[in-house]
Amino acid sequence: MVGLDRAGKTSILYDMRIGLNNSSTISTMGSNLWVMYSKDCNCIIYVVDSIDRDRIEEASSELFRILEHKEFKSDACLLVFANKQDLPLAMTPDEIAYKMNLNQIKDMQWHVQKCSAITGEGLVQGFEWISETLKKSKKST
Repeated sequence: MVGLDRAGKTSILYDMRIGLNNSSTISTMGSNLWVMYSKDCNCIIYVVDSIDRDRIEEASSELFRILEHKEFKSDACLLVFANKQDLPLAMTPDEIAYKMNLNQIKDMQWHVQKCSAITGEGLVQGFEWISETLKKSKKST
């Protein structure tokens, strides 16, 4: 799981692990270690702060920088968690896909899932999308 700082990665992981929100997280250390762990991964989960309109271009650039490494399996998929949907003025999944130029991604399946790490809304649906996508991919090989 990758994304810009303060996008909600740790909060999502905490929610999925024990079903509780940790409102007192600190910045995750070692955020650039993803390269070591990306080799042969099946899915990239990229977390975006849906209310941070000032950094959506930076989020897009970082995602495409990650995708350039091509260390992933050939049938890897991309899930973008559009986090903080519980807050007013959050960008919609369609708006995020547009602003991040996700339509340029042609070599992998991708999906933008609205979610809230605080309420848990959308998290299960996102992981279900990954599961279904990977199952379909295995059936076609």
